Amino acid sequence: MHHAPAQPRLRRHCVGGHDPRGALRQRHRRQEPVGPGVVHRRDVLRAGLPVSGAAGGGRRSRGARALGPLVPAQAARTQGVANSFALCLGSRGRGGVAIFGGGPLFAANGRSITDMLGGDTPLRKHGDSPGYYVSASRGVFVDGAQVPLDTYAPLTIGFSTTTPYAQVRHDVYRPLIDAFDRAMEREGAITAGARVPSPAGSPFELCYNSSRLSLTRFGYFVPTVGFGLEGGPGWAVQGINSMALVIGRPTACFGFVEMKEGDKAGYGGGAAPAVVLGGLQMEENLVVFNEEKQTMAFTGQINGRGLFCSNFNFTVPA
Repeated sequence: MHHAPAQPRLRRHCVGGHDPRGALRQRHRRQEPVGPGVVHRRDVLRAGLPVSGAAGGGRRSRGARALGPLVPAQAARTQGVANSFALCLGSRGRGGVAIFGGGPLFAANGRSITDMLGGDTPLRKHGDSPGYYVSASRGVFVDGAQVPLDTYAPLTIGFSTTTPYAQVRHDVYRPLIDAFDRAMEREGAITAGARVPSPAGSPFELCYNSSRLSLTRFGYFVPTVGFGLEGGPGWAVQGINSMALVIGRPTACFGFVEMKEGDKAGYGGGAAPAVVLGGLQMEENLVVFNEEKQTMAFTGQINGRGLFCSNFNFTVPA
């Protein structure tokens, strides 16, 4: 009798839903100042925040449903706070935080995290989907070199906490994978002999012997993937947000996977966005979606500055 190969255990986000009404009940404790609604529970952040049209969608939710504006709007209406949503996903089992209603935001050492936010990238609509989307109108890059794409479709970028790794549309996936692979080959002195076969059952195409990769404060020293966002700074994906670790073996895989045809079910059957950034790509990066201004701002990697998403201090009065 033949047995299917065991699925590799990957260090990844869980995929799950959450009741938005429960989220809105997570107010500051009595000793903390009254402020915006906060979710600061490790189980919630690791399981995934509410998703558009699918609150409580759970593990069986289909498609890469994106973060959406429904819960922030409810918080603004019921609690009298700004219609703004900030999210910072923790990494390696650390807690994270979701804040409904704005800031300012501080780290545990009193340092202002709000001051680290860069730019205001316009939020864009994507068909009938209510999720958060932006445009990578300046292109896709690997180590600063623009990736040539044979597509005239808009480079729309979505965000999802229920998708563990970035999902990439077919016409963008192949050029991106090839560009990353070539860039790794150019780093031959660092990664000589590092390429290994993908574990059976894994969704990844490019995997490497992690013991042959150098480590930095931004994760493995691998090529940086960048998205040139409209009207704002580029979104840089460094090793800490691009390499998924396979538990139990010295293997790290490029955490960008090809979007399957059926995944467009999450977008009302319409055209899928070019890329949906998943939990891995969003870790340790404070992202603020401002519904009132229709903009997105983000800090980039905060752990390179000695901070983590678990470091927020809600006892500092605004």
